[in-house]
Amino acid sequence: MRGIANALRDAWHLARPYYASEQKWFARTLLGVIIAANLLLVGINVWLNAWNQQFFNALQSKNWGAFIRLLFYYDTTKGGTIMPGFSELVVVYIVIAVARTYMNQWLQIRWRTWLTRKLMDEWLADRAYYRISLTGTETDNPDQRIADDLANFVGNTLSLGVDLLSNVVSLASFLSILWMLSGALTVFGVTIPGYLVWVALVYSIFGTWITHKIGKPLVQLNFQQQRYEADFRFALVRLRENTEGVALYGGEAEENQTLRQRFLSIANNWWAIMQRMKWLNTFVFGFNQIASIFPIVVVAPRYFFGKIPLGVLTRAADAFGQVQGSMSWFVGAYTALASWRATVERLVGFHRAIVAARAASNAGLTAQDGADGFAIRDGVIRLPNGKTLLTIPDLVVRKGDSVLFTGISGSGKSTLFRALAGIWPFAQGRLERPAARAVPAAAPLHPARHAAPRRDLPRGPQHARRRRGGRGARRCRPRRLRPPARRRGQLGAAPLRRRAAAPRHRPSGARPPRLPVPRRGHQRARPGGGTGPLRADARAPARRRDRLDRASTGARRPARPPDRRPPHHGRRATARRRIHGGGRMIALSAGSLTLELCPQTGGSIAEFRLGGKPILRPTTAQALASQGARGAASYPLVPYSNRLRDNRFRFMGRSYDLPPSLNDQAIHGVGWRRPWQVAAASATRASLVYDHAPDAEWPFAFRAEQHFALDADGLTCRLAAINLAPHEAPMGMGPHPFFARPPGTRLRFTAARVWHHDAKKIPTHVTPVPPEWDFSAGRDVTSAVLDHCFTDWGGSAEILLPYARVELTADALFRHLIVFTPEGRDFFAVEPVTNLTDGLNRMHTEPMSNILLLQPDERVEAGFRLAVSPA
Repeated sequence: MRGIANALRDAWHLARPYYASEQKWFARTLLGVIIAANLLLVGINVWLNAWNQQFFNALQSKNWGAFIRLLFYYDTTKGGTIMPGFSELVVVYIVIAVARTYMNQWLQIRWRTWLTRKLMDEWLADRAYYRISLTGTETDNPDQRIADDLANFVGNTLSLGVDLLSNVVSLASFLSILWMLSGALTVFGVTIPGYLVWVALVYSIFGTWITHKIGKPLVQLNFQQQRYEADFRFALVRLRENTEGVALYGGEAEENQTLRQRFLSIANNWWAIMQRMKWLNTFVFGFNQIASIFPIVVVAPRYFFGKIPLGVLTRAADAFGQVQGSMSWFVGAYTALASWRATVERLVGFHRAIVAARAASNAGLTAQDGADGFAIRDGVIRLPNGKTLLTIPDLVVRKGDSVLFTGISGSGKSTLFRALAGIWPFAQGRLERPAARAVPAAAPLHPARHAAPRRDLPRGPQHARRRRGGRGARRCRPRRLRPPARRRGQLGAAPLRRRAAAPRHRPSGARPPRLPVPRRGHQRARPGGGTGPLRADARAPARRRDRLDRASTGARRPARPPDRRPPHHGRRATARRRIHGGGRMIALSAGSLTLELCPQTGGSIAEFRLGGKPILRPTTAQALASQGARGAASYPLVPYSNRLRDNRFRFMGRSYDLPPSLNDQAIHGVGWRRPWQVAAASATRASLVYDHAPDAEWPFAFRAEQHFALDADGLTCRLAAINLAPHEAPMGMGPHPFFARPPGTRLRFTAARVWHHDAKKIPTHVTPVPPEWDFSAGRDVTSAVLDHCFTDWGGSAEILLPYARVELTADALFRHLIVFTPEGRDFFAVEPVTNLTDGLNRMHTEPMSNILLLQPDERVEAGFRLAVSPA
């Protein structure tokens, strides 16, 4: 009941504004006419019920005159009531039904137009669309919610609402008729008055209860289906808009993989809907077929005993069908109700996200217009998850300056430009900028093809001169610029000053200030610098600074000494192999990081250290020799992650029983229990391969790959799987890293939901993350004992050891995060995985299972990274 009440409240929240708007009188009048038309149709059905009695009585008595009059003219009953002929009733019924449909569609388009304009205005106001795109992880596909969900909401709300009202009126109208016609029934000495009413009530309650039990999951399944359909359609549109870029970079395989994965979500969810609809339709069709004959069966005994004539039998059966149908309205409309409720949830969630985004529209840097250039004072720029990206005590870019910002990808260059434009909401501090009308003159960070015709786009004052071929027609000359230095976590700004020579042409009038654009050969000038991750001037590469100094002084670069070598971050990378208790080990080293792999023991990681201190739990030779990969620092999970209920699953109509691999449970697939082969190894890289032939532990052939790349800043690993079976086969994968757990270790990540499990650690239901399991602000790993699956996590997690900071980032294919924090142990696990625990048994019923279904020879690949830096 709570779910129904919430759905009705949400629907009222969406519908009420229109009927209280400036169009309220037209809308209310049109809705009233539609309701009146439905009531008239109900009245005609009541007349047809009475006509039915007179008509069949005429047939029984073989009264030809009454038969003709009831068909084409009118007749008078024994009580003196005039009964219109069937022809007149049908003509009136058709006229009212057609008019009702026309007015219903008229109201639909006006209501939808008003709602669409209102929602688009709110979405575009105060840059709500931009903030939602940054933070609205659950507000997917706003285009679909505006285009499709609004249309479905308006149409289904009118049809279901009016239909429900008609059924209520029909119930009230025919209930008295049925009570009058049914009489009394004596059973075991007990007299039941109006027994047909009670039989219809029991029959309807039974059908409604069974229908709800079977069809309840359809609400969530329809919600997910709309989302997956929109995701797939958006991916196709995005590919169509970026055809040139895909062709230039040869990205057809990646785009094809993305499209296939998104369509796979549609197919999996559709399969779950099919399974649920199969049982629902089985019951509903059977219920309706029985309902067509059930009234006659119930009333027939009175007819055969001669207590009622044939006309009363047919009228009682029709009244019984009307009452039972009205009471069972929920049964027939359940599928439409499930779709309508999913639509309401999507629209309400979207509207709440818009309201929240507009309420936070003043967030970000406090802007002060009218300055001579751009300046950030006491600025702190954060990511949407709250992580500090840049700290800028003082940054000044004056009019006429050109500044080059350098840094590796992810260091905050583009985000800084967004903050300077005043659109980045996750920032604090003060922004000084030119007049507000001049700010949009900055070039966009990500130019896109405009949907309007080119002739309709705004043009600058120099456009006319270029078309006339005058002096304003400049040539476009490519300029080379050396790539910036790649240093982790640092963003440099090298201020440059324009050359003394004036440009060949400058349009007349004041030129609006633009965001700085780097130019080769400009001289340096030092504006107000900053500290922290953003530094002005100091972070420019040494060779670029030398070149710029020489450009201003005319000095020549000194010759490089013969013994000068290129700088290297830390000590030189080395590689070695040694024999361990678990087999041949592969040892990699880069900077202060060392990595040891043990291919023969489940393709596992034996050690991962920073300067001799463990990042992953240390693994002894005895542990590898006695326990296999279970005692390793990390091992691969393939072809599925975590446990299976009762060690079995069904696929393609067949049941597969797997032997237990740990604590009487089949867990983590087979890759961690089998030896892997070394495909390649170098000083800082290694590739391991495992080919699986079908056996009792996994019935489908596949190949698994691990590709490790170690650098001075961390470890990158990519997992891949290829289906070698001759048919479609399920697949899941992920790493199982055990992190060291010295006192004071903290963990931070964000997630929307978490699965609760039973005594066997099999998930039972999902809820929002409770406060005691919320790690979004970071907390000690001993604060909760967990072995749970988190869903819709942010794709990154931070582990803070007393001596190191580890940032785990994973590709989007790893939709789930398993967190295992055993009590009293010196390790814990944070596992990004593709599939839900027991996902093989939920692939057709649970949209969030995310089991991959690979076609023969199809390959899937995803990666994760452990970025390590000293604390």
